[in-house]
Amino acid sequence: MSCDFISEFQVTGDKVVNPREGITYEFKENFNWGGKEKYAKIMASFANSTGGYLLFGVKDDGHIEGLSNNNFEDRDPANISSFLNSLFTPAIRWGKFVCELGGYKIGVIKVEEAIEKPIISYRNGQEVKEGDIFFRYAAQSERIKFSELKSIIEIGRRVYGEKLLKSLRMIVEKGPESVKLLDLNELKDAKKDEIYFLDDNFPDSEVRVHRASESEQTKGVGIKIVNVEGKAMPITIREFANISSELIVHAFLDQELPAKFDPMGFVERLAFETSGLVPMYFYIKEANLTRDEAVELIKKTKSTTRGRTTILKRLSGKEYDFRSSTYSNTLDDLINGSLSISDLQTSNVRTVLQSIRSCSKGFLVQNWNRLKDIMQYLYDEYYMNPKFRSEVRWAMCFIDLTLFS
Repeated sequence: MSCDFISEFQVTGDKVVNPREGITYEFKENFNWGGKEKYAKIMASFANSTGGYLLFGVKDDGHIEGLSNNNFEDRDPANISSFLNSLFTPAIRWGKFVCELGGYKIGVIKVEEAIEKPIISYRNGQEVKEGDIFFRYAAQSERIKFSELKSIIEIGRRVYGEKLLKSLRMIVEKGPESVKLLDLNELKDAKKDEIYFLDDNFPDSEVRVHRASESEQTKGVGIKIVNVEGKAMPITIREFANISSELIVHAFLDQELPAKFDPMGFVERLAFETSGLVPMYFYIKEANLTRDEAVELIKKTKSTTRGRTTILKRLSGKEYDFRSSTYSNTLDDLINGSLSISDLQTSNVRTVLQSIRSCSKGFLVQNWNRLKDIMQYLYDEYYMNPKFRSEVRWAMCFIDLTLFS
């Protein structure tokens, strides 16, 4: 809750003993809109650091006076946001509420650590100059020093690199033919909560959108405009568009669909996988579909991936023989607990996966709780390794075919 942080304070009489003003807290005796630029400077410093709280009704020395008037409560948050956005970019994330401390009513502004740093001033004011970047040092909000700015830049580069690597991994996982690009300039005039619909006719690598009609909002793959860090950003609104490859695997191994997910959406989503060697019979069974009905459903999808073609072949009588004749005692050791899965040598991974494909249905059912954990670990640790990816896929498909076909 908003005031939960109050429990961290130790109060003696009418004075805050601990914590005092510091990296996370700033005390102000009163809230006065005339000091709005000072407040903005402090909020920017919190955002560029690790977040923090501005407390109104507490003196610098920790004495609690409480709010002496309604200035804080009456000030419209939209008015505060407008002023902050007129000074700093990107937008500062913050919240405003009233709490009780030591029997007194105090005003609180909570500032979240910025996702995109640094928060920087883009115009001159009285306390703030164009280009200023503020940082929280002990109990002071000051212009940032070299070492902290260097750290912010380095972290920003690393985060950007991680996002880029994640995107590249997704492209490899999904296949380049499944990846489309949406030019956000198409949404520059979009309003929050508007829904746009993906056009059917667009080049292979590009997505075009149009504002959805009332009937379109209830079907198909659309995007809804949300506000993120003061910017209009799209999110998918079709349920199966939120089903990742990882979720397909983990839900299958758990043998339980996440709440509010329609199993039919999983069946549709399978058609967009790069590889058709995915667990599918479990989802077809959960959706109460026959094979023929599943085939018709997948045929109606607009996917052009190789995975869709493979799945249709598998469902049309051209199923693979996933069974293996290899069996290793290492699998027994993992199941009975004499060997921890985290201690499994990489050299034994392939043999264990092949051993799973030699098990009977009865063995799989009887030892499923342990086998589930083993497969979960092997998928998480080794699926992205090209040496083991096919073996992981074949093992999952074998289990799926044996238990649910």
